[in-house]
Amino acid sequence: IRRVALMANELADAGAIVLVALGSRYRVAREGARKTIGEDRFTEVYVDCAVTECIRRDTKGMYGKAIAGNLPGFTGVSDPYEMPDMPDVHLFTDIVTVEECVNKLLVYLKESGFIDY
Repeated sequence: IRRVALMANELADAGAIVLVALGSRYRVAREGARKTIGEDRFTEVYVDCAVTECIRRDTKGMYGKAIAGNLPGFTGVSDPYEMPDMPDVHLFTDIVTVEECVNKLLVYLKESGFIDY
């Protein structure tokens, strides 16, 4: 996560709009990324989904393997996920449609001045 944050920071310094999708399970890692990139350029988007829905959507059977104990350290099963205290955007993907999630994110980015579209 540190390396990705450093690269995102360099790209942002060069004028790029950078979107990074990471499964950052620990708050300290996300806070470090925010500090590296800068509070004014960092947006934390919490893509939230109940574990039961993740299990239902799991086409590779990873959750089943984790529940059976065959995948140790699996986030949400045998390893914790530390939810963000105050994400900038909170998307409930098990409750609303993909389109609604995208629209919510675009509205935030526009209102925050990240995009002018």
